Amino acid sequence: MSDKHPSSSLETRPSFLPSELEHEEANAESAAFFHVIPAPLEATVSYGGGTGKGPAAIIAAADQLEPWDGQSIPARLGVYTHPAVDCRGESVQVLSRIRSAVASVLELGGFPVLLGGEHTVTYGALAALKSRFGRFGVIQFDAHADLRDTYEDSPFSHACVMRRAVADLDLPLVQFGVRAFCQEEAEARQRYHVHFHDAAALAQGALPEWLR
Repeated sequence: MSDKHPSSSLETRPSFLPSELEHEEANAESAAFFHVIPAPLEATVSYGGGTGKGPAAIIAAADQLEPWDGQSIPARLGVYTHPAVDCRGESVQVLSRIRSAVASVLELGGFPVLLGGEHTVTYGALAALKSRFGRFGVIQFDAHADLRDTYEDSPFSHACVMRRAVADLDLPLVQFGVRAFCQEEAEARQRYHVHFHDAAALAQGALPEWLR
């Protein structure tokens, strides 16, 4: 890996995969294809903590990655790391900022890579994508269904983000690996025609043939 020593304030901001990217590739916002957007939101976690430290930890760990994926080097398309989204204030305000950040990347023709943060950040990205592209499908890999309408008096809890996707954004949803959900979420699956392949079935080898 190369040893980079950036000098400007923009360059000294933590960036994704800095040791493997040329100086210009890592910092040219308008030219990069991949746009890393840190969103260190930690507002509604209900067990443990630390999700707000996730983006910084991922970016720091990324310096240990190799750019070769076995066939090509995607990073040669350019990787730009944005300043972290301001996650202070009410959830609606924070999600609006995330939506704006993702929308600005889409306007550039870039590929947004959102780093959370709690699950709630996903809604901001989905709202931006829906506005840009219309209806599309969502694939969720999670131990929990996140289909509650509200949780701890908030419709924007981490436990509600997929409910917002299917109910508010009218997006088709397929879930993989869920192992824990409540009756309300089971009913939501039926109401919103959610497809699912839960952990118990997957553990028994019940992966659909078309996915093998």
